[in-house]
Amino acid sequence: MAYYYIGKYQSAIDDLTASLNYYPEAPVTLRRRGDAYRAIANFHAAITDYNAALRMDPNSYQSYTGRGLDRLELNNVEAALEDFNSSLQLEAAFNPESYAGRGRVYFIQGDYSGAIDELNTALEQDPESTMAYQC
Repeated sequence: MAYYYIGKYQSAIDDLTASLNYYPEAPVTLRRRGDAYRAIANFHAAITDYNAALRMDPNSYQSYTGRGLDRLELNNVEAALEDFNSSLQLEAAFNPESYAGRGRVYFIQGDYSGAIDELNTALEQDPESTMAYQC
């Protein structure tokens, strides 16, 4: 995962894939590889990894958030909203990415008041949330 944090996403994917060859039932590894795929805009591969991670760990709010972000990038707005809602049902106390993602969905849907509320919640939880400022 160190490669991911220095921006070498393909190297991170390669390492995570090698790890999955030895330990295929590793939902956290799948989620992290999904994050790396998102970083290189391979949203379909990321969604595949999040789906597999959620089959193994249906309580992973991070996997719902990641899949929601990728679905949003692919303009699958309703499915993205379902994922953000699922994520926030599992973890609402600190989940600024899901609040920001849901804010983006509401904005796309024309619910500007709802979008502002969600984005403000994201910023309350993480004042440096770049996602909340990008909407």
